[in-house]
This record gives sequence, structure tokens and C-alpha cells, in this order.
Amino acid sequence: MRAFPLVGVGAGMSAALVLGGRLPSAPVDPPPAALIGAPAVRVAEPLDRSAVTAVAFTGGGGLVVGTSTGRVEFRAAGVAATPQAVLQVAHSPVMALAASGDGATVAAATAGGVQLLDTARPALGRFVEFPADGVYGVTTALALDRHARLLAVGTDDVSVFEVSSGRRVALLSQPSPAKGGERHVYTSMAFSADGGALHTGDIFGDDAWRTGDWRLRSTMWCVCFHPARYSPAARWASVGTSDAHVLVRNPATGTTTRDLTIDVAPRSYTGDTAISDGGLLFAGSSDGRVLAWRPDRDLPAGQVKVTTGEIGLLRLSPDARWLVAGRAGDVVPGTGLDPYTLWLLPVRP
Repeated sequence: MRAFPLVGVGAGMSAALVLGGRLPSAPVDPPPAALIGAPAVRVAEPLDRSAVTAVAFTGGGGLVVGTSTGRVEFRAAGVAATPQAVLQVAHSPVMALAASGDGATVAAATAGGVQLLDTARPALGRFVEFPADGVYGVTTALALDRHARLLAVGTDDVSVFEVSSGRRVALLSQPSPAKGGERHVYTSMAFSADGGALHTGDIFGDDAWRTGDWRLRSTMWCVCFHPARYSPAARWASVGTSDAHVLVRNPATGTTTRDLTIDVAPRSYTGDTAISDGGLLFAGSSDGRVLAWRPDRDLPAGQVKVTTGEIGLLRLSPDARWLVAGRAGDVVPGTGLDPYTLWLLPVRP
């Protein structure tokens, strides 16, 4: 199996721009400068016309896309059309993707384990096989620490592997009182910048586990509409709610620092969210918009109408220069995975 360059994908579509959105109750002051560029550009579908099932960014802002046919496509920063290379990593769907903090490695979850990929070439690296004593269905979240020494795999519990040996070093699970004591389905994870903590989240909150002894350090409960999304070094977490709010949390202290409203229209709700280590906040809406906030403003610093329907996926590049937004389609048969149509947006910090 090898990487190979590919050409011949057509240019994308664009979406309309709406800038300077402000709430009716907002104080009268100059509108903040637009944080999201325009127009949003449609990311070309995979070369084999399969479904997009997973998305991540590399450290340099390159877009990585996993497909229902087991492929991983690599695009350069800001490129929505032609992939630079494609790797066939499995003959089953890519269920989740994650990049290491240094951007040198991408992890791709498949049915039998996690394939690590070298982003510089790109090329196949080590394969971490799931243990025979575990039941691994759909992998819902992945995380790599800064130098890809530790790998966390989320289902209804979290398995932590030592990458060099492939050995599982921890099996983490935290019952949720909001679900009558049932276990979580973990849908987002991130290691802290210093590697001292692993943060794991679902729609009922956020758990912080201390690496080394893997003891639960803290828990934040929240019955939210979407799972917590962590900044690259887990300095912040953002959460979307069913009543059109976006919460910003500090995972280290377990406190909510901001509570923002995306809209005042009835029946609106928040889609997925994304946040940078510097506090730049982004949220999708149920009507296809992407909104942006600066850390010192409660008014949105611009909004872009990307599509119709809910923005169910948002991913921000580690350098906070690119944002990818996704609208989910019907579940890929036999997989339980949502296929996504993607748009790429530039960010102007």
C-alpha cells in the first residue's frame, strides 16, 4: 500500500456570505471585524466517489479526509479540490481521524485497529491492533498526544495504548448519572499540552484523567446537545446546547467561562462547535450558518451562510487559519457512520 498523487478534481461550489450579524438586544457599538473569510468553498468529494466519514487537520493546516472505502486523502492547507495524496489504510470505513500535537502523525481508526500515518510523505506507519479481549464497535473518537507516544480510542469506554509497543495501558469508563448510571459513548478527546491529562467528552459532560496512574481528576456534567470540543492543547472546551447557546469551559478548572447565544429566532439550536487555544470560538447553527466570536467580545465577529440544514461538524486547524464545516447525510449503510458534505472557510484572526 502506498501514497500516490492524484489530479483531475473539479473546482468547488461557494456559499453566500452574511457579515456583521448582531443580536437585537446588543449594545450600540462598532461591529467587530469579520473573523470568517468568504466565500465558503465546497470540498471536492473523494476521488472514488465514496462518502466522507472522518475529518481532521494536520499541524500545518492540511485537511485530512477519511472515507467509507477505507481511504485517507491529504490536501494542502487551503486546498478544497485536488488531494496531494491518497492512502488505502483499510478495506472498511475510516471511523475517526486525529492528528498528534506536533502534526507529524495522523491516526485513522478502522475495524481492526488504528493505522498511524506519517504526514510528511505521506506514508503508512505503525498499526495498533485492538486487543482480542475487547469489544470494539464503531470508534467514535481518537486522540494522540503531542509526539504520538500515546493513543486514546473512544467507544463506550476509552482505551489508551502505548504506540511503540501497541500495549493497552489503561481502560477508562465513567458512569453518567444523567443516563441512569449507564456508560458514556465518548465522542471527543484531547491530551493536554503538557501530556499530563487526557480529556474525554460526550453530550453529558467532560472527564479529565491524569496520565500515568489514569485516575479521574475532575468531571463537568452538562446535558448538552453536542459533545465538548477541545482546543488543540485542551486549554478550552466548547459545547453547543439545544437552546441555541454555546458554552466555553476551562477543562483544567472545571468552570464555565462564557455563555453565548447564537440566535434569538425560535426553534434555533446549536450545531457542532470548535475553539482555538487562544479562545477564538466557532459554532454551527441548525439553519446552516457558521458564527464566530473573538475571546473578548460577546457579539459574533461575522457569520457565513454555508448550506441548508444543521452544521453537524466543525473542525479548526491547529494554527486557527482554516475551518471546515460539514452537513451530515443519511447514515452509511451497515456502518452507523454519518457521511458529510464539507466546506472550507478561511479564518482571519
